[in-house]
Amino acid sequence: MGVFNFDVTNANFVTKVRYETAKVEELVLKSPTLAIMPKRPDYGGTSYVGTAMYAPMASVSVSDAVAFTTGTPSQFATFNCPWNSLFGSANLTGYAIDACKGDENALVDVIYQQVDAAYLAMGIGLGQALWGSGGGSIAQLVGGTIGGTGPFTLTIPSQITNMYAGMILNSSATNGSTGSVKTGSVIIQSVDVNAGTFTTTANFTTGIPTAANTDYLFPQGAFGAFLTFPIPNWIPSSANRPIVTDNFNGVNRFTTDPARLAGVFYAGGGADKAESLLQTLILVNRLQGSPTHVMANNLDFSDILKGLTGRVEYSSVEAFKNPQIGFDAVKVVTPAGTVEIMQDPFVPQGSAWSLDIGDWVMPSMGEVPKIGDIDGQMWLRQNGIDAYSLRLVARFTDFCRAPAHNGATTF
Repeated sequence: MGVFNFDVTNANFVTKVRYETAKVEELVLKSPTLAIMPKRPDYGGTSYVGTAMYAPMASVSVSDAVAFTTGTPSQFATFNCPWNSLFGSANLTGYAIDACKGDENALVDVIYQQVDAAYLAMGIGLGQALWGSGGGSIAQLVGGTIGGTGPFTLTIPSQITNMYAGMILNSSATNGSTGSVKTGSVIIQSVDVNAGTFTTTANFTTGIPTAANTDYLFPQGAFGAFLTFPIPNWIPSSANRPIVTDNFNGVNRFTTDPARLAGVFYAGGGADKAESLLQTLILVNRLQGSPTHVMANNLDFSDILKGLTGRVEYSSVEAFKNPQIGFDAVKVVTPAGTVEIMQDPFVPQGSAWSLDIGDWVMPSMGEVPKIGDIDGQMWLRQNGIDAYSLRLVARFTDFCRAPAHNGATTF
């Protein structure tokens, strides 16, 4: 390649060579659910419109005169799924570029380091979006002193994996589906995954003056703007079922057919997790559903596995159209069919979802994510500062064509 200088031509060449689809997916697919969900990157328009049949035709009778002349057609619900956006950037300062002059490999390594980190962060954001609350929150404080720098504790300790040092947080009294975000922000100083706690660079109430010790937490700018209808909203658990005022992607599931349009649910009430999971699968099977995969938080997965000792076969599940990326799973034969149970760190602890993955799709405007180079330039000079950036963009939504074939288990 010759002597490498940081100019658009050379920087674009280096980026194109490394970041082909396989490499991008290796960095981004940190959520097994995201990895195996079917993708359709060829969409456009103002939204994605999908239909789900919740009742077959009512034109069956022992009488031909009745069957052939009366009845109603099949019933469909039309979901109008809005597009969601997620953005990221890789950034190089002029100082870093100058410091690497004369060492081609050093400059290439700096480019790779920054772009790898940007894709990794996008993967974390996509996992959070797919398994979030629909309002953008990634965790909730559980009480205690809020005036200092922490450590701060979460209501669901396992959600600490959503957080990392340097992340900028907003907060709100609500999870983002309603209400408003509070003024200000804080920056995470450190994260202790084992303890389930984090600290901030400055006093929490200095950054967010009206913060409360039970606030929900959001990546900066994510309030009300993350994936609007994630999996836990498509297939809500026992604590979040549709109510009479339900309006989910334009459909009132409560007054139509909540099981067939919002999936099956089962509350185990503290019973053995494996038994509760099997009960959910039976209930889904009652509606002719045969889930293919069960997604659980790592900690719940461990308990499920203990309850299934001697009944499982260890397997590996490949990413959608990419056999180079695989995830460990356990295969279990149940009365409702064979399922593969997987651990996904973004699944909320305390619940698991039984999914027929063939019923799901992630439509998008181009690849998720893609480089924002509509003008052909991957690396852009940032206005007002001595730096260059590469922009990552994802415009996507999710859709389930047969919610009845999926179920949520609360342990």
